[in-house]
This record gives sequence, C-alpha cells and structure tokens, in this order.
Amino acid sequence: MVDGTKNRSAEQWTNADLFFLTDAVACGMPFAEVAGFLNRTESEVRAQWKLVARPMPPVGGSRGRRAAE
Repeated sequence: MVDGTKNRSAEQWTNADLFFLTDAVACGMPFAEVAGFLNRTESEVRAQWKLVARPMPPVGGSRGRRAAE
C-alpha cells in the first residue's frame, strides 16, 4: 500500500533538514518524531545527530575566563 509519502533515507541532508534536526532535538523533540517529520528512519536521524551534535556550553559558566581569586 502506498501512502503518498516519500522515504528520503537515500537522499542527502539539506541545510534545512540539519537546522530542523538540531533545533528540534535542542527543544526536546524525540528522535522518532524528528524522523517522522523529515520522512527518514529513526536510526538515520540518530546517526546524523552524532555527526552534527556539538557539546553545549555549560549554563551560567565562566565562558572560558578564570574565576577571580
């Protein structure tokens, strides 16, 4: 049965896809929902996240400056 949607797993990731991925995950959206929105598999989304994820800076951190002594 064809549901009219296209599975994009074989397609390259666009800048828009990557932006949505990083923004959605940062906002707490589950990988399964992100995959559904992007018409990709959850495993593909998780693999791509590992490639683009950057460590988040600590909240309220010193931003690399040493604390006053």
